[in-house]
Amino acid sequence: YNFKGNNYHYNSDFFDQSIVIETAYPNITANKTVWDGTHWTESTTEYAGNDVTFNITITSTGTENLSFINITDTLPGCFSYSAGTSQMNGTSISDPAIWGNNNLSWNLTGPFSNTTYFYITFDASIGTGCSGQYTNLANVTVQGAYSGDFAYDENTANVTVISPAITVTKTATPTVIY
Repeated sequence: YNFKGNNYHYNSDFFDQSIVIETAYPNITANKTVWDGTHWTESTTEYAGNDVTFNITITSTGTENLSFINITDTLPGCFSYSAGTSQMNGTSISDPAIWGNNNLSWNLTGPFSNTTYFYITFDASIGTGCSGQYTNLANVTVQGAYSGDFAYDENTANVTVISPAITVTKTATPTVIY
């Protein structure tokens, strides 16, 4: 280029370019549902003594890859985890760690992409003496792979438990048969 004399032309919009630098951040969406016999829903009704199947769907909605995902599900006191029923995307996985007051935890180590999507299902048994409405809480914590920042989300599903309206008691009087 010749910048001397009349050969030089300054383009006034040459430096009017903007550069956007977007900071990467982790973000997560948790969706908790329960199977009602035909589809996944936010609430269902079930009899005491039966099992229910819960679903926790996790979707990464941030711009940063993830290094760690912790899923904790707090079952109501009247419910208990059914061993061997955990699945991720339809494939059996190890049972969760069970701690405290009916807390189930799955700890997943990445890396996970910023578009990660998966779901975990598991069964829980409802105690025979239960009745009323129970809320099942799931929460998810993730850590960004680069920033180390954490993101959190939680969601609930409800189960209305009904007890049978009748009870059956069987008694027998022994008789002597000759």
